[in-house]
Amino acid sequence: MTVNKYTSLPSVPYKIISYLAQNNEKIFKALYYQESDALDKPDLTLEQKLDMIYVDEGKEIDKHIFLKPLIGEEMIDSATQLRLYKYGISPNDSMVSVINYRFDIITGSKISLIYDDGIPCSRLDVIESELLDTLNGVDLFGTGKFQFNKDLSTADKQILTLSNSKNFFGSILIMSVRWMDIEQGENCG
Repeated sequence: MTVNKYTSLPSVPYKIISYLAQNNEKIFKALYYQESDALDKPDLTLEQKLDMIYVDEGKEIDKHIFLKPLIGEEMIDSATQLRLYKYGISPNDSMVSVINYRFDIITGSKISLIYDDGIPCSRLDVIESELLDTLNGVDLFGTGKFQFNKDLSTADKQILTLSNSKNFFGSILIMSVRWMDIEQGENCG
């Protein structure tokens, strides 16, 4: 029996961040620069962007990208974070599954607005729209295109829900990808 393989799943969040780092400046400026004119600041190098990933060493407050859902106690009102992780897997059959990835976008209460084309906008909205623009319809892994629609997964959505009711709040964006990874030469019958 031919079955779907999931051996490359652990590397997917990092590969998504790497793809974003190579294909979207706005996301990283909105994360890195905390001023309202963040999008007018200089572009970051690829090394600077990838250095924003927290790898469970040092202080979380010094980083902006996390591959886990847990928000540490260090979160304060002057930081913006992106958290990316696998949210769920729904198998369609033995060869095809739908994988949901969740993006948590969190910002401090004192830095929630940035100027985009001279207009004050929600930092969360800018990051969300850039994530959707950059990832929706892109085949990053040769298994299927990232999608944001209910046809692929009813889990796909955006909601404003994260908050400590004091100094930070955020939103959740869930996107999905069809996953079919079978060994070459396997009998499909």
